[in-house]
Amino acid sequence: MIRVLLNTIFFCIESNRPSSALHFIISAEKILELHSDLYFEKVKLLYLSGIYKIISGNSDVGIDMSNKAIQIMNALGDINAVNNHEIYLRKRWRFQNDNS
Repeated sequence: MIRVLLNTIFFCIESNRPSSALHFIISAEKILELHSDLYFEKVKLLYLSGIYKIISGNSDVGIDMSNKAIQIMNALGDINAVNNHEIYLRKRWRFQNDNS
């Protein structure tokens, strides 16, 4: 269920539907509050929430959130995820990870 929500959030972001994205972000947050063991999903939600902040006009906070998620992925050794998320952030949103 949570993976479907994360994919839906991404789709809403890509479709420029921020209010819909926020609705699904809130739903995902509620589910993840109940599951302390879903680390990947929590990090992905942090990243997507950052992108949501960027498209909602709060770029500084959004960039910080997305970069924090990337840092966590890096600390966990998921280099492929780090690369993919950095590329998306840089190319799609024209921002760069401060740690690159």
